[in-house]
Amino acid sequence: ELDRVMKITDEVTRYRIVKRDDLLKKSLMRGE
Repeated sequence: ELDRVMKITDEVTRYRIVKRDDLLKKSLMRGE
């Protein structure tokens, strides 16, 4: 059970990091 929770948390963290990187790239492209 704990293993599954850790895996989900890991995926959520990775998703947030990817989203943040994506936003950074978009703002860089806009020249902000």
